[in-house]
Amino acid sequence: MKIALFHNLRAGGAKRALYEYARVLAARGHHLDAFTLSTADEAFLPLAPLVRAHHVEPLELPQPLATRWMPLALQYLNLAKRLGQLDALDAAHRRVAARIDAGGYDLAFVHHDFLVQAPYVLRHLRTPSVYYCQEPLRRYYEYREPDPPATGFKGRVRAAWYAPIEPRYAARHQADDLANARAAGLILANSEYSREAIAKAYGKFPLMAPLGVDATHFHPMSDVAEERAVITVGRFQANKDQALVIEAVGRLADRPTVILVGESTGVPAYRDALVAQAARLGVPLEIHEHVADEALIRQYNRAALAVFTPILEPFGFVPLEAAACGRPTVGVREAGVRETVRHEETGLLVERDPAAVAAAIARLLADPAERHRMGEAALADARARWTWSHAADVLELRFKTFLGA
Repeated sequence: MKIALFHNLRAGGAKRALYEYARVLAARGHHLDAFTLSTADEAFLPLAPLVRAHHVEPLELPQPLATRWMPLALQYLNLAKRLGQLDALDAAHRRVAARIDAGGYDLAFVHHDFLVQAPYVLRHLRTPSVYYCQEPLRRYYEYREPDPPATGFKGRVRAAWYAPIEPRYAARHQADDLANARAAGLILANSEYSREAIAKAYGKFPLMAPLGVDATHFHPMSDVAEERAVITVGRFQANKDQALVIEAVGRLADRPTVILVGESTGVPAYRDALVAQAARLGVPLEIHEHVADEALIRQYNRAALAVFTPILEPFGFVPLEAAACGRPTVGVREAGVRETVRHEETGLLVERDPAAVAAAIARLLADPAERHRMGEAALADARARWTWSHAADVLELRFKTFLGA
């Protein structure tokens, strides 16, 4: 097949999924061309070596004013600039769609745009489009704790300023995301949990197309000694909830080192709060940023186990990467983690509760035989059930069925 790949992704799991799919599809002889915007991160798992052509569309976005303290008129100017960003993004996607349509592709395999989520390119394509939706735009479709009430004179004034502004941008953003997703010819999801979440958000039922792990790339390392440490991996932001891991470890009498591997594209204030939390609780903490895969694999092998506690994670590669390195995972019993961790076999699933997470960590650290049994089962599971070859088999079948081949 002649396939156009589109994305505007940062470093992270979604980019890894696209990269691995592209790697296997290219190896199977499909003609792949990549289309992206200049805002994408192509330093992380670059697609250029896997595709025959790589097109980068320039994108310049109007920049809102930085300060929050400004007259209401300037707040509306900021709103206009933010809406202008969506317009500029839409125009760039329209240009990309025209280029794809002119290329005679069998289909466009479309992935997220981190600036808007469901890409505008979907609504402009005439080429049959398959949208791989890792997750819907969660901020509009999941329950969120309400913001605390404004206090003090300045707080009430700032709340009054923003009250008419943010809902207008949010309404446009959500409406665009919904229209873009519904314009896809076919939506694919990464887990059964994601299938349900996408259907609820968009009123359009996706099909499953599983992800996997490269168990030759992520692997046990005989030259790396296992330490009394736990590892968690993810961007530094609140919905990844690394704070729960630190709080759980802080409840243990003999605290292991917590290895945090994350992306600096997260929220610096949250990262700093994690450092302060660990110091307050007496938790030994290491933070590793800008970590290449080779170093990441060594960190997985250093740790005795992985702990994975993000909030409603649609899928999450961390349990599979840990498994491929022979390490079990303590995870929260929710969302996609229930599909990648087999309770009492490849790890332990617990409630989102610091005491429960702490007890599971303590149990595995105190029993090396059980920990190693689960690690070996996790490795076997990764090699048998979570191969990219199997994932590509399903993906090719979805493509062929969609095209009526």
